[in-house]
Amino acid sequence: MLDFLLFSGFVSSFLLVLFSSYFFSAIIKSKSSFNSFIYFVLIFISQIISSIELLSLIKSINPSGILIINSIVLAVSFGLWEFFKRPNYIYPEKFKLLAKDILNALKKDKFLLIISIIFGISCIILLLLTIFVPTDNMDSLTYRLGRIAIWVQNGTLQHFETTSIRQLCFPINFEVMILWSWTFLKRDSLALFPSFLSYFGCLGLVFGYLKYFNISTRRILWVLLIIVSLPIFLLEATSAQSDLFMGFLLLASLYLLVYSIREKEITPAIFVGVAYAIAIGAKSTAFLFVPAFVVVTVLMFLREKENKPVRQIIAAAISFVIFFIILSSYNYIQNHFTFNSIFGPESIVSSNTVNGIKPLPVNLARFFFAFIDLPGIDYTGLKLIRKIDSLIVGVHNGLISEYGLSPKFGINMGFFEGFNFRVHENYSSFGFLNYLLIVPFIVISLLKLKSKKDRTFYMAMTGLFIPCFFLMMLLFMGYSVWSLRYFATAAALSAPMLIFSYNRKTNWYKYLISSILIFNFIIYTVFNWEKPLPEVINTFAEHKNYMEARRDLRLRNGFYYTNNYREYALLNGIRKIIPENARIALFFVEEDSIYPFFEEGSDWEIYPSRYDRFIKEKRFDYYDFLIVSTKVQEIYSLEPKPDINYTPDYKSRNIKFDNKSDEDAKTVYLDKAGKIIFSGNSAKAVKLVNLIDEKNFSKYFEKIKTIKSEMPDKRMSRTYIVYKRKAIW
Repeated sequence: MLDFLLFSGFVSSFLLVLFSSYFFSAIIKSKSSFNSFIYFVLIFISQIISSIELLSLIKSINPSGILIINSIVLAVSFGLWEFFKRPNYIYPEKFKLLAKDILNALKKDKFLLIISIIFGISCIILLLLTIFVPTDNMDSLTYRLGRIAIWVQNGTLQHFETTSIRQLCFPINFEVMILWSWTFLKRDSLALFPSFLSYFGCLGLVFGYLKYFNISTRRILWVLLIIVSLPIFLLEATSAQSDLFMGFLLLASLYLLVYSIREKEITPAIFVGVAYAIAIGAKSTAFLFVPAFVVVTVLMFLREKENKPVRQIIAAAISFVIFFIILSSYNYIQNHFTFNSIFGPESIVSSNTVNGIKPLPVNLARFFFAFIDLPGIDYTGLKLIRKIDSLIVGVHNGLISEYGLSPKFGINMGFFEGFNFRVHENYSSFGFLNYLLIVPFIVISLLKLKSKKDRTFYMAMTGLFIPCFFLMMLLFMGYSVWSLRYFATAAALSAPMLIFSYNRKTNWYKYLISSILIFNFIIYTVFNWEKPLPEVINTFAEHKNYMEARRDLRLRNGFYYTNNYREYALLNGIRKIIPENARIALFFVEEDSIYPFFEEGSDWEIYPSRYDRFIKEKRFDYYDFLIVSTKVQEIYSLEPKPDINYTPDYKSRNIKFDNKSDEDAKTVYLDKAGKIIFSGNSAKAVKLVNLIDEKNFSKYFEKIKTIKSEMPDKRMSRTYIVYKRKAIW
């Protein structure tokens, strides 16, 4: 009954936002119904973000607060809609004509028909995975869902104490979209829908862009099927990642910018600013796309100078500034006050950036191999591929060492692994299509920029987005295999260039590309490492309880699916010993997942805690339970130049602390290379390491359980210690 009431509350909020967004978008006059629909979606997203941020200021992010503000907005929008005599932009006959046009195109090209049928089946599978299977991506469980759970618990988006600094400093707009449903449902039941809907949103925007230039429907369908079949698109469609959401927002910016300049309209230019402002508040990679947008804007200005597009460009720029302040500045302002930087503490900024052009050649080589996806190659018996991969990695390490450099030179996270053999959202990119289709047609599109035909120019222009973004990422972020998923956004923006790859005639190339599309739709929807369909079905068959099945799936290891994450053993161990309404402090590290604790005990209050602050502020009577995941708590440092109270002890080859009391916390600081920083050292602190001493709280807490969690990768194993507050101390 309670679940029904919670779901009813969210449905009510959804309908209130839906109708008010329609009323606002209907009031805005547009010659294009498609434009009006884009305005509707952007207003819908803006409503959610602005409402949640407003409620955050008064610490009232809760169902009643959201419903009240939704109702007020609906009343205002309805009043305006009535005042403007109920304008409308939805015409069913247009949808009928569109459907008929698509069916005719499919009849004329059997390749498109067959691929479309398989795409339809894959969409059904993706929808089922989105509805029934929660994300088990460790990054999402640690960072995205973790921060949302704490926001809901606190009723505000304000910064909080945490052992994962990413939860504080990174942009928040995408997570706010997930928070909306969670505030009502108290769990992640609808957390994957923003990405799933963005998958189809990108498809719709590419369709609209191409249709605006009167591209034939057969060519459009070819382009759409290529884009939605890309491995990273299929994998992120059922994830909690934000790259497809970014793709939708930036595609909307591009389409509306082109439309406003060519049609000499101001309203689309205003919504260019809205879309890009939301994107800047959703993911930091939006900054890396700015140069590409500047380049295409200059090219359009030069081509359309007779239309005098200055007014539209200025309108877009002013709109961006205004809506950035309204929709995206919230967390940047918090970062400024908390860290003296809008991007967060210097430690996390420096750890995610690689400055300079020296690593450029080696990183280009790394990405060249990382873009080669070979899923399932181990099942073919072609062991030679693995040997070649090992040889490539060995040559890479040898050449780097030959120049006296570390194998991690130019790498901001992880290490170079050569080819990708996984079907995984953190590692897959464009699959077999990368060097067979994407790269060749980037080159072809750039050559076509000189075309005198407007349509050819505007298709070719989109080919700039992937190389421009790639260059910016190399210059500012260096190499990380986990950066490959960012190319989902770039691929969405460059999609129109793929019309040059379509040929009405049947030839070997069309056979090859069509075969790859079918392969992608099957492999990347059915055999996703993080949620393989056969295993998902078996898991639900084993569990009669729906929530227990979701719990099992959430804690499956995305690389060794037959094993659970380390938190699985811990949660099983504490289920019966920690009562409802308990306040639990987690002394975890950056890589530890906190979200499953919110799902496990919906009445628990979870607090990721720093040991040094816990001891300094003597919070011994604040928590009921403590859980320590490791006695060495390594997390990002907030202070680039911390107060260091330790010196090297050369006799014992150890560290001597200058603590006034044995009960004071002992903390050391590390630089980017992982070396200990001592007083007078010019290096900046990137990580702090708390040395957790049980004696410092044994007077107030008693050890009640030790839980060992073994993982296939021994570095990821943990020995958890659970403490309970003593009744009297």
